[in-house]
Amino acid sequence: MNVLTNLLRNLSLNKPDSQIIVNYSEVNLEYFAQFFHINSRKIKRLFKASIFLSFLSLFLISPKYSSSFIVLNSPDSESTSLVNTSLLSQITGGFSGTSISLSSVINTNDFVDSIIFKENFINGNSINLIEYFDIKNSINPKHFLYKNILNEKQFNEYEKIHARKKLLDACKYSEDEYSIFSFSISLKENEAAYQIAKSIMENLNQFTIDTIQNSASEKRIYLEKRLIEVKSEILSSEKILNIFLDDNKDFLGSPKLQIEYNKLKTDVDINYQIMTQLVLEIELLKSSELKDNTQLVVLESPNISEFRSNTLLVLFLKNIILCFLCLFTISVMLSRVK
Repeated sequence: MNVLTNLLRNLSLNKPDSQIIVNYSEVNLEYFAQFFHINSRKIKRLFKASIFLSFLSLFLISPKYSSSFIVLNSPDSESTSLVNTSLLSQITGGFSGTSISLSSVINTNDFVDSIIFKENFINGNSINLIEYFDIKNSINPKHFLYKNILNEKQFNEYEKIHARKKLLDACKYSEDEYSIFSFSISLKENEAAYQIAKSIMENLNQFTIDTIQNSASEKRIYLEKRLIEVKSEILSSEKILNIFLDDNKDFLGSPKLQIEYNKLKTDVDINYQIMTQLVLEIELLKSSELKDNTQLVVLESPNISEFRSNTLLVLFLKNIILCFLCLFTISVMLSRVK
């Protein structure tokens, strides 16, 4: 009891004689000057205690290592030279090469699941991220409780959700207006950080390739249907033109019949132009469907870092400030209780 009393007495700060903090809507600076003067020794002790506690806290913080990469998300510029013409642009809905937002992709559950279930060679073992984070053998009370109250299917889902959260919390990424995507991940092991960063870069590249292929396939199917319609329209317009010519063999002598002829001939010519451009565009889209080369331009590849991302000096200084603020707050509160 005496030890507790002495501790409270040492922590609590003394109050200045003046109890007025705000005087006539102005802050009483004399109050604060007296406060820090009469408590200067105790504040120094609080600061020393903060340094000591900050030093002890370093033993409780696990080291983290980062691995990062930077890629340029270039649009698919192949096979789009024809669609810039006004005619085909109207037909295809203005299809052109566009880049995919990688920041949006990396946030989707499907993409994250593809990463957490992918086998990575870490510390001599081929394991996925669910096995790497390993909450089955965790001493965390929350994980232990869920392990005992959930059935196998529910616990497997909980493991997956936990792995998703751990992965996203460890990642930092951004994408600028020039489609330059920067990514970094910090984990306790440098090899794990490197392997996962490498997997994410490879999966992002494969995702963009798959998206381009699927988009090209959908547009090709649409254009092939449109091609059938155009061919039918050509046959119809040619038939109408032939009937006109059979009925009006001397149309050149009539300005009105010449206008009608020019209109029918223009319809046929336009449909032939559309058919030609559709055939060329379909062939180009077929080449995009077979596209399997690298879509992302790698500006900086992932690497295995030998240096901690959470440096001890920065952590030490942050913890000193945090500990001092906590101890100072407790001391002020104790001084009010006295």
